[in-house]
Parts: sequence; C-alpha cells; structure tokens
Amino acid sequence: MRRNSSSLSATDVQIARRVREVREKLRLTREEFASQLAIKTDRIASYEDARVAIRFDIALRLCRQFLVSEKWLATGRENAGNDELIFLHKGTRNCMSLELEPETRAIPPDTLFSAAYDSILGKLFEKIAAGHPFYPRVFVTLADKDSLVTNALTAITEDCIRDLPSELKVEYASAVVRAAVILNWEMSRVGLNGSRFVEAIRQATHRCQVEAIEQSSHFGLTDSSSSARSSGEMKSKPQWPELKKKLQAAVELPGARSALVKFLNVDPTQISQWLSESKSAREPGGEYALQMQAWLNDPKRPK
Repeated sequence: MRRNSSSLSATDVQIARRVREVREKLRLTREEFASQLAIKTDRIASYEDARVAIRFDIALRLCRQFLVSEKWLATGRENAGNDELIFLHKGTRNCMSLELEPETRAIPPDTLFSAAYDSILGKLFEKIAAGHPFYPRVFVTLADKDSLVTNALTAITEDCIRDLPSELKVEYASAVVRAAVILNWEMSRVGLNGSRFVEAIRQATHRCQVEAIEQSSHFGLTDSSSSARSSGEMKSKPQWPELKKKLQAAVELPGARSALVKFLNVDPTQISQWLSESKSAREPGGEYALQMQAWLNDPKRPK
C-alpha cells in the first residue's frame, strides 16, 4: 500500500531523493518527466517530496524509460561497498530493464519499490547483470514511445564519449549528427520518409553535443553562448567563411539550389540570406552548418 510521509522509511525517503536527482540531472520539468512515464505531474511531486513512497511498477518504468540502474535507484550504489553515486555516474545508467521480466509480473500491484527490491528485484538484478555483456540492457518495442529511443541513444552516446577529452566530445557528437542527417536524407530520397530512430539519433547526439560544448567552452574551443546552449546548436564561426564559399559555387549548378532547399527543409529566401555577401548577413546555426556540409559531401547532389 502507499504510505504518507509520516510513515515513510529512511530507505523510501532516499529513493525519493534519487527520483528527484534523476529528473534534475536530465534537465526535465516535472511535466516532461511525468509525460514520459504516463502519470500525472502531481504524482511525481508526491514522490520527489517524499510524501508518497514510489511503487515498484512506476520505479521500474522510470528505470527503463530513462536508463537508470534499478540497483542504484533502490540503494544509491552500483557495487557492494562503494560510496553512494550521483546520477550520471557511469554505474548509475546500468539499467537491466527488469520491468519486462516474468518474475516482475508476480509482484503484488501495490508493493513498494523498496520492498520489492529487497525481496525479488535485487536478486533478479544481480542475476541478469552477471550474464549480460553490455550495459545498459536496452529493449525497445514498437509500442514504446519515441522518447525511450532518444533516451537510450543519449545514455549510450554519453557512455561512449565519457572519457574523451572535451574537444573530441564535440567532434564525436558532431560526426554522429552528420551521419544521422545523411541517413535521413538517403531514406527520404528512396521514399521512406525518414525514421523515428534517425530523429532520435539526432536528438540524442544534440543533447550530448550541448554537454560537450558546455564542458569545453572554458578552454575556448567553442562558442557556448546561452542561445547556443539552449537550442542545442554548435556555432561554427571559424569554418563558416570557407563553407560559405563552397556553397556559393555549388548552388550555381542547375538544380542545386532547389536540392539544397529540399535537403534543409527551409524557405529558399533563407538560403539566399545565409549566402549573401551583405555585411548584415546572418550565419546559420550549428545544425544547419552541419547539414550543409553533409549536403556538399553527398556524391549524389547536383554537380
């Protein structure tokens, strides 16, 4: 049964603190967090404020949706004996997707997460983790929301770039964005109308790109103005003049300008403004600059 704050155990209070920590570290509002979990915002507030202990089914849904280690959410630790970890530490993302396991279905509906972990889920977590070669253990079904795909790709990409120097994190994320743009372009050319997975790749790598930009900005490696951080764009001022010259030459070819407009999905006047020699001409944001570079590199563009 649910419990109010007067009867919450110390363990449940700590779990409540970690639920809040997950949301805040992911920079989601309570409304956004609740929407992805398909529950009401008020319920998220009651969990985070330790007014109500979280049930096991909601906790497991949270872990799978945001790739959170069930062990970390329950105990604050990933390995026996280590100090409590902050969320986004490598071990805290080792989700085992216990929500989908048959043993989970046998747990009574109103069981609290803390009790379920002590009796069943803890042993199940250790059993699956011991035999699984990759972390996190990700399962995506056709019934899942697109946000799960984005969250999974974000967590995996963050793990891949975690130990890279800051400047390489920016380059890595940029390269994956370019790959997603090209893949999306190729799929649209053959009539597949893109893919939710391609869009998820772009969203995930943009998140990682923003993190990398913020980490590297104090080294003077990138332009990390507040507008760039908020939009997820990486400014490309040092490279834009050279890229602009190449584009100006490329769009003079028959059919090239209209092909670029279609590729970027922008108004033709926007292309003219970006490529204008006027001193008042505005440079494109980082995402558009990356897309234009990808278009130039496409061997099938008009030449």
